[in-house]
Amino acid sequence: MASQLHRVILGTAGHIDHGKSSLVRALTGIDPDRLKEEQERGMTIDLGFAPYKTASGRLVGMIDVPGHEKFVKNMVAGAASVDVFLLVIAADDGVMPQTREHVEILELLGVRRGAVVVTKVDMVDASLRELAFADIAEYLATTVFAQAPVVPVSSVTGEGLDVLRGVIDRLVEEVVPRSKDGLFRMPIQRVFSAKGHGTVVTGVPISGEAHVGDVLEILPAQVRGKVRGLQAYKEDRDDAAAGHSSALNLSDVDYRTVARGHVVVTPGYFTASRSFDVEVRLLASVERPLRHGTEVRVHTGTAEIIGRVVLLEQPTLQPGASALAQLRLREPVVAIRGDRFLLRRVSPATTIAGGTILGESRTRAGGRRLDVARSVRRKAEAVTDLPAFLESVLLERATHRPLPEKEVPVALRCDDAAAAAALATLERRNVVRRVGRGGLVHAQTLAVAQAAVRAALTRFHADQPLKALADALPLRAELRLDEAVFDGACEAMVAAGELVLEKGGKLRLKAAGPTLSDSDRKALAGLSAAVGSGGLAPPALPDLARTCGVPEVRAKALLTLLVESGDAHRVGEFWFSRDAIERALECVRASAAESQGEILIPSVRDRLQTTRKYLIPLLEWFDARGWSVRRGERRYVVLKPTERKA
Repeated sequence: MASQLHRVILGTAGHIDHGKSSLVRALTGIDPDRLKEEQERGMTIDLGFAPYKTASGRLVGMIDVPGHEKFVKNMVAGAASVDVFLLVIAADDGVMPQTREHVEILELLGVRRGAVVVTKVDMVDASLRELAFADIAEYLATTVFAQAPVVPVSSVTGEGLDVLRGVIDRLVEEVVPRSKDGLFRMPIQRVFSAKGHGTVVTGVPISGEAHVGDVLEILPAQVRGKVRGLQAYKEDRDDAAAGHSSALNLSDVDYRTVARGHVVVTPGYFTASRSFDVEVRLLASVERPLRHGTEVRVHTGTAEIIGRVVLLEQPTLQPGASALAQLRLREPVVAIRGDRFLLRRVSPATTIAGGTILGESRTRAGGRRLDVARSVRRKAEAVTDLPAFLESVLLERATHRPLPEKEVPVALRCDDAAAAAALATLERRNVVRRVGRGGLVHAQTLAVAQAAVRAALTRFHADQPLKALADALPLRAELRLDEAVFDGACEAMVAAGELVLEKGGKLRLKAAGPTLSDSDRKALAGLSAAVGSGGLAPPALPDLARTCGVPEVRAKALLTLLVESGDAHRVGEFWFSRDAIERALECVRASAAESQGEILIPSVRDRLQTTRKYLIPLLEWFDARGWSVRRGERRYVVLKPTERKA
């Protein structure tokens, strides 16, 4: 029967040859140096894993990390999964370079809970032991681990091991276990092909859980495979959950396409990216500032990639200071908001900085670094608050691109339930607005769009005093607004009683309209009468203008008012009254009913007592509205549904 695993990872840290592996062996009975080369050289090269059992029976994972400076990248891969650390310092050696670097790495990765284990106390006398403790206390006083318990231990004689176990058990009990909820994500530490089983990947899941039979995706390789089997600490299990050191046997995956640094995830929610918004802190111990554009080694999860640091608010970052930045990577990696990262110099490979991933960069800084910085600042303030982070995503998309509701889980890199809860929170706060078909925008975004529509219509009414309505399509193009955002802004303005929407995509501010002089009103009345009396043989524009005593340009503008009010319709180069159009349509329908739906032009012409000069433009106008249809040389009336025979 599989053991009950506690979802907590315990990890060692410290200088080479300070007894980390011996300590793990003394605590667990397992040699973590699994590689033949490690056993021959007497040093840890890669990560070693072993189960540690607390006094209460809880089984937690224990990671032994390498201490040699050449293998710090492997130490980083292990430390990224650690919840409780054991900083190992040999009594006969004291604080050494890798001790300091490992402490800085733990601090940058946000690991705060742990203990200091002073090993090899059997190899020094009382005075040297006292000196070693004083040296360690003096060093730790300048770090965030000044209050960590310090336990003297000998892995050879067993001195202090029981005390250490008690300290470890208390620290483990204080840790909130990693949640099994959410999406599965596991950075790959090892990948190999097992004879008779196929591809096996190992690592410590960061979130969620996987089960036998699940289909998982490996990024950035973009391959999927079904889980054939699961193990944790060499025991077969039904699930692999956050906080367990796990091995997944995957079918349909060629082990040669997968590598350390890749990530196994729930399909459909994650992407690999080459650019991330981050908050970075330069170590106070670094001798020189970090310059904008510096090339670095970026470590996140189990991945190591060369990249550049793009500072957003300043040209340099001083030792001990923090700043907003973007990381531009040579290769894509999977990382999400809240993930930690480290920066090391390309050469010599020393740790210089670290920080928090705020999310993928949707906008490259370029020459707009300060504008981008404002957006990144919002992400930084919301990195641990899912609704607030969703709000920052909506604000970042600005007025151009609503966020489809179905993409909220992908944008947040969380499961559907958590995404729905975050969205519901914003809706209760009236922060989010729905537009179009399932689109979401920030209320501020919609307010900005409304202001833009309001300003554009104000200009339109001022520039076109004789036009009652503006065309929506060119107005939206002028404002460069997304269609759903534009429509949402207009609908909100209609609801507020400040905008009027007419058929045919026409709109106006409710308080605005055509500005007519007394002479314009007189001319408009004359034009209306002339169009009405013209019936189905209306006068042309020059005749209308002459009759009313106004220039043709003015007459045309006034006729537009008649069209916008619905009192007249423009058909080609003629203006027909509404009554004339209705009479013509009724006549066409009646005539077609006598000829199996076909419109016979001579018959219609005679009934209407007009000529082809007016009739043909009328019929083409009917075609454009779907009232009639032309097939070859013949034209047919389109019956209303109520007119069709069953």
